[in-house]
Formats: sequence, structure tokens, C-alpha cells
Amino acid sequence: MNKLFSSPLLLTLIGLNFLAVLVLGIPYLLPLPTALERDQNRGAFAFGTEASTSQTEDYTNALERPIFHTNRRRPVKAVAAPTPVAQARRIEAPFSLVGILGGANNKKTAYLENKNTGETLSVKAGERAGDWTVHSIGQDIVTLILNDERRVIQLAGGG
Repeated sequence: MNKLFSSPLLLTLIGLNFLAVLVLGIPYLLPLPTALERDQNRGAFAFGTEASTSQTEDYTNALERPIFHTNRRRPVKAVAAPTPVAQARRIEAPFSLVGILGGANNKKTAYLENKNTGETLSVKAGERAGDWTVHSIGQDIVTLILNDERRVIQLAGGG
């Protein structure tokens, strides 16, 4: 019997058969995952699946933070303060200042153009332009008053 197992050819065949049994027996000893299990495991690393929402949120949060900002936070956008109700009801003077003529002794004449009709009016301090009263005429401005509303109109191209 000793002679039977001493043949190198026979020992090689026995070893190869043992190896073949091991290789073919591994699926029975360690079963491979089914197709459903493979899809579930693969989904854990893919974006957009339920298993990876925390990973996606982590990446999204990291990508939204500016790299070169001092504290890596997005700058806060300035929000315009709401206008008070009194300014919302503000009456605009329908005039634009076209020109001013006159001397320094308060005898100036202002030329106002009505924005709606295109008509040009020549007025002095104390006179009326439509519903508005001309309060004062300066070097390049005219002050108009209507009830409690005061509007300063600047000469176009002045300033």
C-alpha cells in the first residue's frame, strides 16, 4: 500500500481531485448572494437611493459650501427693508426740470416739462404748476409742494 501512494502521478491526481472538490464545493459552503441581494447592496453606494440619502446630503452640503470664503458659509443675501406705508402712498410730481433762468436776487424762472403731456411751463417761486406750488428755485433744483408732500426736482444732467 505504501507503494501505491508513492507514485508521483497518483499523488498529483489525488491533489487535483481534492482541489476540484474544494472549488466546486465552495458555493455550497459559502452561498453567493442572490440577484436581489446584489441589487440591494449595490444601491447602498449609488446616489439617489433611500439607503444613501445621508451620503447624498453630506456631499450636497459639502459642495454648497464656498471653498474660498473665510468661514466656508454662503454669504447672507441682503434683504431690502420693507418700505413704510407712508412712502408707498407717495405722490410723484409729474414734472421734470428742463432749465432755470434768472439772477441771484430771487427772480428766477424755472421751466418744467409735464411728463404726461410734454407741455412746458415757466413758473417762479410762489406760483402754481398744476396742483403743485413752487416753493423755491435754487441753482439747479426746484422744490414743489402739494399739501404735506415736498418734492425736489433736480435739473436733468445737473449735479
